[in-house]
Amino acid sequence: MRRNPRYDRWVELVELKFDEAFTELGIRVETVYEKLLESVLEGLDYVLVCGSCSEWEYCVVSSITFQGDYFEVGMRGARVSVSEQHPFDKLVERLFALSRTIVKKGGRVYFYLTPEFAKPARLMLCGDREPSDIRVEGALFEEREFIEGGRE
Repeated sequence: MRRNPRYDRWVELVELKFDEAFTELGIRVETVYEKLLESVLEGLDYVLVCGSCSEWEYCVVSSITFQGDYFEVGMRGARVSVSEQHPFDKLVERLFALSRTIVKKGGRVYFYLTPEFAKPARLMLCGDREPSDIRVEGALFEEREFIEGGRE
């Protein structure tokens, strides 16, 4: 048990396990463990684990599912974004080809990728470096739909 300052009460710690696809993406589990634990306590079932690779933002779309004794964090796809002012170069062209859905919103262009293209996209954007400024945020329902194509 530990005190959760966000909710001002004691909570029983839960265990998180990560699927192999998530761990292969080059984001260290120890970097996001506490943030994902907070997401579990908030009741989120889909989250974005985001970081920066120069002017690009790379996010892993992840599900959090209860497996009896623990919660499993699974990789469900990726969201990649860049300013709409970014030139249409070979990288943008490649992301257009790989994306399931592309959305322009608030001065940025978002590319939604299925799981099989999440790791190649990270390698194209970040090389072998871990994205910087890692954060975890709740995923919008639309983002889940963009990745899964409306499947439950």
